[in-house]
Amino acid sequence: MDCFENIKLNFLSGIAVKHIDFKDILTNLEWNDQESLIEATILHERNLKYPLRKDYQIAFIKHIIHQLELNGVAEIHDKFYEVLGEKIKEIDSEFSYKHFNVIGSEFISLKESNSFIRDGTTGLKLWPAAVTLSNYIISNPDEFNDKSILELGSGCTGLVGLALLKSSKCKQIFLSDCHDTVVNNLIENINLNLEKYNIENLESSLLIRQHLYINNSCEMGILNLPWEEINDNQDELVEKCKINMILAADIVYDSSIFEALVSCLKIIFKIYCDSSLQFILSQTIRNQETFDEFCELLKTNLFDVAELSIENVERKIPFVNEPLNDVKMFRICYNK
Repeated sequence: MDCFENIKLNFLSGIAVKHIDFKDILTNLEWNDQESLIEATILHERNLKYPLRKDYQIAFIKHIIHQLELNGVAEIHDKFYEVLGEKIKEIDSEFSYKHFNVIGSEFISLKESNSFIRDGTTGLKLWPAAVTLSNYIISNPDEFNDKSILELGSGCTGLVGLALLKSSKCKQIFLSDCHDTVVNNLIENINLNLEKYNIENLESSLLIRQHLYINNSCEMGILNLPWEEINDNQDELVEKCKINMILAADIVYDSSIFEALVSCLKIIFKIYCDSSLQFILSQTIRNQETFDEFCELLKTNLFDVAELSIENVERKIPFVNEPLNDVKMFRICYNK
């Protein structure tokens, strides 16, 4: 039924059950329609292959059963109870998935850790600044057309790169991080979404690592890129990546990394010597003083910082864990 479409998309995205608008659907849901609802959500092929968190699915089923009971629905479909029993018996997983419908029938499926911190890093979770940057990309695809783009500190999900690939016509996308567990999970997420793409092995150095994904119009690569190891003589970086745009989300949170980050930015701007090269940063402002310190360091090193308006950015990808109100975006250029 078409009336289940919004519920399905909210469920697959992992939207909190209390925030899903069921409208009046659960007031008098016939037996066959109940079956259609569970097949559109819990038994959806994406959830069966790449399941959402177990506790989320249990809460979703319990909510539906409870509402049907409150509304006096005479018969509640056996499948709700069967699936609920199966979910309760399942062993908790260390990872789970979310599935975002971005454009038309295109989905982005993401694997993330169920723990806030895992293997000494928070990079195995989806963060709001990456969601905001991805929504900005989807809302402004022309800004990224024909660009060769490097993302710094991509984290495990690859959401920004996948949003670029699904919505724009950029030439190259290179995603980077430096934590082995994060990079390995990043590779897994890219593989999950690009099963039909040609893959070329690029294990030629520590810098260009793992795989290059090629479709008819765009290359996507995974880089192991520690900021402190970037130097003026990066022949392989220049050869493989013709960068004219840098992106990053939620990398400005610890003042101890600011020097390495700004140094990395200066070297990349110097390497490519392109007056149109720019850095777009999406950042959750958790501590204004810390962020101001970063901006001052940028200005000291001859960077200009201008805030971008994101008021009209459509939220095609929701962030289910916290509000996006504290996220801001900036365009940063270098005055050599």
